[in-house]
Amino acid sequence: MICSICGGSGYQGVVVTQPVFHIKIMRSQPCLCLTSKLVSEECPSLLGDCHEEYMPLERIDKQLVFDPTNLLENQNYMVRGNDWLFRQNVKSIMMRHRFDDPVTSILFCSSISVLRDFYVEQKDGSSASLADTNKFHLMVICLDTMEKNDQLKTCIAEVVYIRMRSRRPTWLYLPTFRKVLSDCTYEYSEELMNCVKASYQIIEIVGDGNKSSKRSASQDSAAGFVTK
Repeated sequence: MICSICGGSGYQGVVVTQPVFHIKIMRSQPCLCLTSKLVSEECPSLLGDCHEEYMPLERIDKQLVFDPTNLLENQNYMVRGNDWLFRQNVKSIMMRHRFDDPVTSILFCSSISVLRDFYVEQKDGSSASLADTNKFHLMVICLDTMEKNDQLKTCIAEVVYIRMRSRRPTWLYLPTFRKVLSDCTYEYSEELMNCVKASYQIIEIVGDGNKSSKRSASQDSAAGFVTK
């Protein structure tokens, strides 16, 4: 389908005000269709083959606040709700920051890929390191693993704790088939639960960001969100 904004060129003209002489000039910038394609290619696990699909940036759920220029003020979120809708929100957030200067680094991944890609054994025989996860301004981890791995519980708890101490936001997503954190059999641990209770806000994606609800993990755990 040819983009109605750029006509398929991938770029669109925008009017900006020149800061010195305060005159309006026309500049070319990447169109949303090109940005969507780039994000889909860079993160194929996000929406699969749906390269052209994206949520308008103004419709990003207002609860999902991310500001790479002020990481210390960002929140950690535990999110539940419609899987496709959440992924669309994450993709649009990645699109919003795709051309940031300096670069904003966002990783969307499954919990098992964190173990496989970042839990690195050290040459000197010391404990495996997850330090490389701190290079991302934002990590979005789907707790969707159906594969048993004895190291996974420790890995996920450690990466959440490391990033929490470094004040770098980490979002945890519960798929629709997992209602509470303890349903995440292969990721759940007491250490992870303590991190969530200490510093996470609970978010539910219900379709309209203006109607969604936000509450602290300590408030919601009594209702059985963190454990049954």
